Amino acid sequence: MRPADQINFINKNRLAWSADVLMRFYLPIIGRDAVALYQYLTTSDSVRVSDVLNHLNIGIIDFNDCLDKLTAMNLLDVYTDRKSYQLELKSPKNPNDFLADEFYSRLLLSRVGEQAFEKIAEYVQPFETKLSKKFSDVFKINFSGTVESIAENKTDKNGFDLTSFQNIMRQRHLGFANKEVDVLRIYELADKYNFDWYDLFKIAEKTANANSTINIDAIILEITKPDEEKPDLSTFSPDERQLIMIAKEVEPEVFLNSLKSQEGGFVTKQEREILLRLTRLAVEPEVQNILIHYSLIQTAQSSLNEKFVDRVANDWKRNNVSSAELALKRIESFKENQTSNNSKTNNNYKQNNSFDSTKSSAKVPEWHNETTKNMTTDQDLLALEKLRQEALKDIQGVGD
Repeated sequence: MRPADQINFINKNRLAWSADVLMRFYLPIIGRDAVALYQYLTTSDSVRVSDVLNHLNIGIIDFNDCLDKLTAMNLLDVYTDRKSYQLELKSPKNPNDFLADEFYSRLLLSRVGEQAFEKIAEYVQPFETKLSKKFSDVFKINFSGTVESIAENKTDKNGFDLTSFQNIMRQRHLGFANKEVDVLRIYELADKYNFDWYDLFKIAEKTANANSTINIDAIILEITKPDEEKPDLSTFSPDERQLIMIAKEVEPEVFLNSLKSQEGGFVTKQEREILLRLTRLAVEPEVQNILIHYSLIQTAQSSLNEKFVDRVANDWKRNNVSSAELALKRIESFKENQTSNNSKTNNNYKQNNSFDSTKSSAKVPEWHNETTKNMTTDQDLLALEKLRQEALKDIQGVGD
């Protein structure tokens, strides 16, 4: 809005609010200016924005920021016909409803801290708790006319089912790195990108850290990354295509262990930390595998070198390398761009950069050197199908 704009109100006579609720529950989240603006608007009939600015002694940027906070907390809706603005003020949640809303209560907890939050919760705790449920909480009527009992399954105001999200996390042995912060950001992502709990979980599972914790930053990168055109597989040699297939199938630590064990080595603690850091930086597992292969086979290193890995990973992140195919093409580009006048740093980075198919064939994990048709037995296929069916049952059970 601009200072000269006119504000009118909708359904203002239906508003019911308590200054105490605003101060205790909303102020820590939206701030004093937003609370003051809400209170001022409840006493106004029709007003210019400039009058509001003068009365509250705030600028137009702060005014619009306060409006955004009020709308985000469902205290206000803004409409416009391009000539004027219509505001629909909404009543704050009552204390019990506020604390019962998992998103709002966690948001308040993150602002005031655990000790203050417990005092607020004690303040609103009723002497007697009503245990009765509404008919709609217990029964549902389907189109055949029968009444069925249902279990309570709460979702937030935007329809995101955190309970189901957490249940499937436990089933897949995933956890939060920082639950209080991560839950709020999960809600934020679900709201911003319109995800249901299962679609968001699939991304969270795909981008999880090596220590099986949710990686919020990696989720954001996965959601917002542009759709790139992957190189045609026909442009790769048979050995390169085999490496791409392996890179997409195998977890980085398993791939690393397989390569090192062929030479009598083992994965060190430092190498596990390198892989964990790459995961936290949202480097795709298949890209990590190509980087591992490039480090150990193409440059003939006995172990992952932290500085070398960081240098290559940084280059690939800058150049949006997000798949095994693109990683191999990036390696090939090192060869094409190499000149005799490269700096020492670039020479170190680009040494041995051509893709050696003989090395590739010899150094993929030994258990993957058999032909594809012989890789999986009938017994293995039955076991995999059993696991798939069990996974489907788990998912259906969580969503019920």
